[in-house]
Amino acid sequence: MKIKALVISSTLAICSFVTHAGSWSGTTYVKEIYAHSTNNVDGTIYFKFASMKNPYNCEQSDLIALKKSNKVFSELYSLILAAFATDQKVNYYVNGCDQHGYPELIHANVSM
Repeated sequence: MKIKALVISSTLAICSFVTHAGSWSGTTYVKEIYAHSTNNVDGTIYFKFASMKNPYNCEQSDLIALKKSNKVFSELYSLILAAFATDQKVNYYVNGCDQHGYPELIHANVSM
C-alpha cells in the first residue's frame, strides 16, 4: 500500500512540472500593433507591450499574437485598440504558442 501511494504521489509530482498554465501580464501599455495575413488566408494581429509575457518559452518573444480564429477576436482587438488610442494600460493573458512561435493572447481587460 505504501508503494502504491509513493508511485501515485511521485507521478503527480512529475506531472505537475510538465503542466503549463497561461499567465496574466499585469497592467502594461500597448507599444505597437502589427496586422499580418499569410496569402490572405489566416489573420493575426501582433502586439508589442511594455511588459511582455512568454510563460511557454515560445520561439518568438518580441510580439504577442491575437489570432483571427479567436471567437472574441473583434472584441479583444477593439479593446486593445481603444487602450492604445487613449494611452490606457491593458492586462492580457497568454496561453500557448501560435503556429509561428509567438505567445497567443486569449483574454484581455482594461480598467480605470
